[in-house]
Amino acid sequence: MSFIYGLFTDFRIRYALIGAKGSANSVRKLVGFADFLVDEPGFDEIRKILRSDDFSEHELFNGFVQFSPPDKDNLLGFLQADEPALLDALNRAVDKPLGKFSIRQLTREDLVLVYLKVIQRDKSLRSQLLSLIEDLMESAELDFALLTSYFNSAGESKLFESLMGKYRPGDCKTIDLRDHFAATLPRYKGK
Repeated sequence: MSFIYGLFTDFRIRYALIGAKGSANSVRKLVGFADFLVDEPGFDEIRKILRSDDFSEHELFNGFVQFSPPDKDNLLGFLQADEPALLDALNRAVDKPLGKFSIRQLTREDLVLVYLKVIQRDKSLRSQLLSLIEDLMESAELDFALLTSYFNSAGESKLFESLMGKYRPGDCKTIDLRDHFAATLPRYKGK
């Protein structure tokens, strides 16, 4: 991790951790050691540097590459922040401790966004990523307005409704207006 952190720092690459082995947002169900969201100039710079250091490059789909070092089995993955929503997610990333480093990490909502964007680019990862999205929906306090916009923009509004009903039924209750008015307006009889 120190090697890649050094690259980000030395070359001023804007990045955010998507997941790493042992982190709370792990995407280890998919790849090896760590995955990062990086801006377009950083994506190109990382590719150039790692290629020159004899890392093996594997492009899984447009905008996502994995590198493996010549002497190790670990994989480093890089997703290019090549659209406005992903750049916004990169801008919202926050510094959090990870071992002896302070690493920029995506918010949980933005992890959902990244997973939805990856699903759009590679449908074969859908079931694995939906499992991770479900884990996030079940366990975290989330900004549901932001999530609604993410699911809608990905064309997954029915999936969002389903997940909300399954994991957050209290957050999507409908309000009976008669009860609301009866509680707020004493003269309303509810008839």
